[in-house]
Amino acid sequence: MGKKLFENSKAKYHFFIYDSWAHQTDYQKRALIEEIGEFLSNPAKQIRDAKEFEESRREALGTLVVTTTDSKVTFTWATMFVVLSLIFTPISSSLASVYDNWYWTTFCGALPTILLMISLIICAFKGREFSKIKDYFVEAFNKNGQETSKREYKNTEDPSTFSMRNFFKVINDQLPNDDVLVVVVDNLDRLPQDKVQGVWTMIQSCFNDVTLRFDRIKVIVPFDRNHLKVCQDNEGDKSYIDDYIDKTFDIVFRVPSPVLNDWKDYFDKQWQSVFTNAESDIIRQELDWVKLIFDAFNIEITPRGINAFINSMWSISLLPDLKEIKYRYKALFVCKQSEILQDPLNAMVDLNYLIPLNKHFEEDNEYCKAIAALAYIVPLNRGEEIALIRPLESALSTGDSESIKKFVSVPSFSSILEKVLEKNGHNKLLENYVIALHGLTEDDFGGTEIYQNRWNTLYIFLNDKKYQLSMLGELYIEEYQLNLLEHITPVKQREMAMKIIESLNKVTDIAKFVSSIDALNETLSKYAVNVFNMLQHKKVSFDEPFMDCVRKYDERFF
Repeated sequence: MGKKLFENSKAKYHFFIYDSWAHQTDYQKRALIEEIGEFLSNPAKQIRDAKEFEESRREALGTLVVTTTDSKVTFTWATMFVVLSLIFTPISSSLASVYDNWYWTTFCGALPTILLMISLIICAFKGREFSKIKDYFVEAFNKNGQETSKREYKNTEDPSTFSMRNFFKVINDQLPNDDVLVVVVDNLDRLPQDKVQGVWTMIQSCFNDVTLRFDRIKVIVPFDRNHLKVCQDNEGDKSYIDDYIDKTFDIVFRVPSPVLNDWKDYFDKQWQSVFTNAESDIIRQELDWVKLIFDAFNIEITPRGINAFINSMWSISLLPDLKEIKYRYKALFVCKQSEILQDPLNAMVDLNYLIPLNKHFEEDNEYCKAIAALAYIVPLNRGEEIALIRPLESALSTGDSESIKKFVSVPSFSSILEKVLEKNGHNKLLENYVIALHGLTEDDFGGTEIYQNRWNTLYIFLNDKKYQLSMLGELYIEEYQLNLLEHITPVKQREMAMKIIESLNKVTDIAKFVSSIDALNETLSKYAVNVFNMLQHKKVSFDEPFMDCVRKYDERFF
């Protein structure tokens, strides 16, 4: 759009695009100077004075540091004594040979040592440090030390606004007369709020200063007003953003979202460019489903949205385990990926998230397999098992009958239940399995034969536990025992009832005994099994609890 605005102008425009989002972890000012410096270093940009431009860039990126070095000559003590000995030895020898006197000869021989001691004493009285006396002595023969200066720039992580404005001033002055630099600050709306403030301040201070205008530098900032976060105070207040925009930019253009009235033709063209076998009848039929799904779950259809959708479909299709899955299910997964991955099992049993297309998939037996396989990236025949087996084990162990009723809608529920029962046949919580499965019908299991088979498996795994009495509750018989009696065959019902009655005959609490027999009879009477015919005579104490039972149950027991 910027190029179209300037295409009729006589000036020569150089467009530089600065991706602020790509530099979000960098210092934005420094990154912009580095990028523009690299862009304008190209000889084709014809900067007038490249040396001045490079100097301004270095000044903007660094701080000038001047280092002065003062060098002085120093001797070691060994060198000092060697020099003194060389100087005074011939002189002392000459003087000693003039007079043939022992005192004079001794004095001349000791003269170098005497002079050295006098020098050390004088230095000591003047407050000189003893360790540096040799250096002070040598300085007397050295008129001046060597002094040097060094100028260098140290990198500045975040250049100042002043140095940055000077940098752009040099650019403005060094560009040819007919050349204009257009700086496009892109992806500003993708930055977090604190980064947006930094870039916005940079634009405002460098390019919107009334005292310093750059005639050969223009700035364009494309952004999405709905996603731009300038300040925390502007949450939900668009007028706040408008104030920022009006104070910063001289001209604001509105670019409408692209509208595709013939988006299906564009979709077909992009699809064929990716899926080379799109002409086959099967793929063409699936493509109609794909477009239906894409249309249902996308309010705004744009070229970018179509391309992103097809790219996601292509990436899924590349996975070996997912190649046999139909494109319609892949399209559902791409459009509703967040809902599916949040809870894959719920997406399999509750299709409300697919409204308005949920009715199309409620009776589709392949839907659950495909969605589970896509969620866990496994072959089509393993998806349901992976999605269901762990939640099913948990629901059975806790006796959660409501969750079990939801899982029934998974087509492979019965076969997965069989694997869970075989795997957990010795689980100490098998009685909870009975409670959890109690509310299911034969149809829920997939037929009478499967229904009887699963309950027979539980009956066998419970072993003698199903005959044991409970001493804690109001009844000697537990809930799971009564539930189990309702789902086993008549032969097993009688067998189990007889075993329980045998155990009940050994108890002494007559009231609890009678209540347990009554509950057992109430459960089995629906299946034409008369528990009272199985009872034997039982002698009890004639006391008040016994009389209460007589009054409550009358002739049924007595």
